[in-house]
Amino acid sequence: MKIAIDIDGVIADSCSVFSRLALFEKIPTSDKQYDLVQGVSDNQRLRFRKIVYFTIENQLTLVKPYTGARKAIAALSKMFDQILLVTARDPRFNFQTNEWLLKYIGNIDDIGTLVNLGSSKKTDYLLENNFDTFIEDRLKTANTAAEAGIRTFLVKHSWNTGRKIYKTVEVIPSLSFLPKLLRSENFVEDCHKIIPV
Repeated sequence: MKIAIDIDGVIADSCSVFSRLALFEKIPTSDKQYDLVQGVSDNQRLRFRKIVYFTIENQLTLVKPYTGARKAIAALSKMFDQILLVTARDPRFNFQTNEWLLKYIGNIDDIGTLVNLGSSKKTDYLLENNFDTFIEDRLKTANTAAEAGIRTFLVKHSWNTGRKIYKTVEVIPSLSFLPKLLRSENFVEDCHKIIPV
């Protein structure tokens, strides 16, 4: 069995850092949508992108992992034959991403493989490489993967609630919750009772 885990919004609490930095630069953001700067001017969007790139390249230590992420990945590595860490980050930031993973999660070689894919390419890659399970924070990406037949878990965030979720997407509060749920027997039936959407 093979699992793919998104980094930003699942392992790394990067969106809150990007949002705080944007507000410092007087760029309005919203945590109600995945695109934090939807509805702003092109100039503000460009400035926001520069903030994100600068942070990933130079200040990634500002980004912390979600509570329990390291332990959850260690548990999942015992449950799955392969772990793939997927990110929509630009590949030129692989060094910084690997350094961050080493500091907060563990040696990438011991965990699995890192691959950079745009959000729209994740499902195709997972299908082509026979991944059974996927955990994501972006609703559109989670829905697409689930519609393609991949067992998909969506980490509940303000930007993915109150919108249509594909019927087989399983909503969880955090990555740290996943190993416990996978060990429990009646997970599929109990999932939406535990975390109403």
